[in-house]
Amino acid sequence: RRVVFGRGGTAPGGKPVGGPFLGAIPLDEGIREDADSGTPVVISRPGSAGARAFPHIASQVAARTSIQSFRQLPVINVR
Repeated sequence: RRVVFGRGGTAPGGKPVGGPFLGAIPLDEGIREDADSGTPVVISRPGSAGARAFPHIASQVAARTSIQSFRQLPVINVR
């Protein structure tokens, strides 16, 4: 049985497509309310778990993007 929104339920979802688990964002009604009003949760509720989750995930995306970019750089041999 798969649990979509349970604790850890989404982590295995990344495996079939080969994507890494980057983090979790809590299902918090405040995040939805803030998004509906156009205010990011990191501004309206900076100390909340939801607000802390977004920068963490963004840093994971940035780190993996940096690694992928580095791996795709051409090799230049200088003699």
